[in-house]
Amino acid sequence: MGKFVIVSFFTKDNGYENDGWKLMDSLKALKVDYYVEAINSLGDWMRNAHYTHEFIRAMLEKFLDRPIVWTDADSVLRRYPDLFDTIDCDFAAHVHDWIRWRKMGELLCGTMYFANNDLTRGFLDDCIRIDKEFPNRRGAINLSEALKAWKGKLRFQELPPQYCKIYDLMRDVPDPVFEHFQASRRFRQRPVARVPVRLNAELPQARR
Repeated sequence: MGKFVIVSFFTKDNGYENDGWKLMDSLKALKVDYYVEAINSLGDWMRNAHYTHEFIRAMLEKFLDRPIVWTDADSVLRRYPDLFDTIDCDFAAHVHDWIRWRKMGELLCGTMYFANNDLTRGFLDDCIRIDKEFPNRRGAINLSEALKAWKGKLRFQELPPQYCKIYDLMRDVPDPVFEHFQASRRFRQRPVARVPVRLNAELPQARR
């Protein structure tokens, strides 16, 4: 299987553009292969978040035989993610234990790894189906439900916390690989115009 590709998207004209550029600058600086796309909003924060599963599914087809690493557009790559050169699983994400709030074992979807095979395609198809059945439920919950159903079929591996560090809630995690800045906290409550979707709006790799 080929070398991994880091993928992401961000919505245009609602405050996320600067986050997307920062991500691309960090990816270019560390010389990793990546694909970041700018799209029009689907109408609100939840719909945009649910589109993540469809986007990753499309990326598996776009980059055949290459593993896909999803990272949120409000993240930056701090150092080369060498784990993805040797990882041997179908799907990987960090499972965080929020001791302070008694929320145990939450699957964090900010950074995720997908092998490019029929199993991950089927798994993402289930995620997309569940998103449509539960459109008002967070995508992370829907993904967790799909993962339960695929237990024993899909090879899952936990990513270290350095691969999905939330900058303020995980201050004790040293030397992050991906650091996430939770832009949705800033923009989630803003009204979002309903506009047609254009998916072929790939930006230049990075600006200087």
